[in-house]
Amino acid sequence: MTRSIYLLTLAAFAGCSSFAIEESGGTQVPERRIFEKAAVGKGATDSDGSLLVLRDTGFLGGGCNHTFYLDSRKVFEIGVNERIEIHAPAGRHLLRIEDATLLCPGTTTSVETVLEAGRQQVYRIQLTGAQAVNLARFEPAP
Repeated sequence: MTRSIYLLTLAAFAGCSSFAIEESGGTQVPERRIFEKAAVGKGATDSDGSLLVLRDTGFLGGGCNHTFYLDSRKVFEIGVNERIEIHAPAGRHLLRIEDATLLCPGTTTSVETVLEAGRQQVYRIQLTGAQAVNLARFEPAP
């Protein structure tokens, strides 16, 4: 009996995490949730860097979208299994995400990054079983 309860608890917590999507996977953030349209698309210059932002898939946080801010500017709102690439001038930037809906736990996280001209950085928005949100940078494999 104790083993059954343990296995059921373990299975429940295993479902309480999100799963990464591939860099080429996911669906594009719909245009209606892009607030800084100039940051998306072909408006990039040679002196810009880019950010590819991927939102995990999975049951956890499935009803919660996240608002993405670049240097305190509201850029887009991203949902489960979505992706978006934005462009910004090379240099130091503050990236922040926060819950976009009232039914979510109200989490916020931020990271600082330095963009290089002509280079792309990839970030993953992931959720943990503790309802924490994480904005994690992917580093390319050597």
